[in-house]
Amino acid sequence: MYDDSHVSAVPEYKSAWVNKNPDNTITYPDNLPQFGGISHLPHDVQSSISSSREVPLHLCCSDPEWLYRIYQDTLLDISSFKIILNESWGEREEKMATAPKDVCSNNFHLYPGPVESISCETTMDNDRNLVKISWATPNNLKYLVVATVQYEVLIQEHGLREVNAFLLGTVAFTFASEWKNKLYYVWVRCITGTMKGPFNSRALECET
Repeated sequence: MYDDSHVSAVPEYKSAWVNKNPDNTITYPDNLPQFGGISHLPHDVQSSISSSREVPLHLCCSDPEWLYRIYQDTLLDISSFKIILNESWGEREEKMATAPKDVCSNNFHLYPGPVESISCETTMDNDRNLVKISWATPNNLKYLVVATVQYEVLIQEHGLREVNAFLLGTVAFTFASEWKNKLYYVWVRCITGTMKGPFNSRALECET
């Protein structure tokens, strides 16, 4: 993730990769119509849609042929994709070499991604419930050159408005609960210096 709000002048380079092998296309004609299914249509229309190779111009967003194609799966042919990627990168290098310096700026602000594999485990210790929360570092953390890595943990007890916040330097945190059958909601995010990554979009539910 990165903040590009201040580099809106940086050009984008887009190229299209086309699947030329029909065997690599997986369609779902028996899906519900809103998810690309076409089995409810007349047979001649089904045949026309399934045999087409490009979706014609259409109005968004209930066109059956468009839905049929956007809900298909495609096996990516790596070798042909690499050719397109290399050609696009070459074009980018040529254009960037002649672009103004302010457009060529590499001053991007990289942010840590979401933490991975967040989970909780409950154990007993002297009649107390111990809730251990653990997670893995963000996937992109290994690419970030940072001096400090911390994790902000938010814990909210079900039914309460208050939220307890903790700032940690580890990928695990344990807290005690005096009560059984309590539900807690947990959010975790990574912080590298002044760059704050996102919290997990769905709260982790921990029950004692």
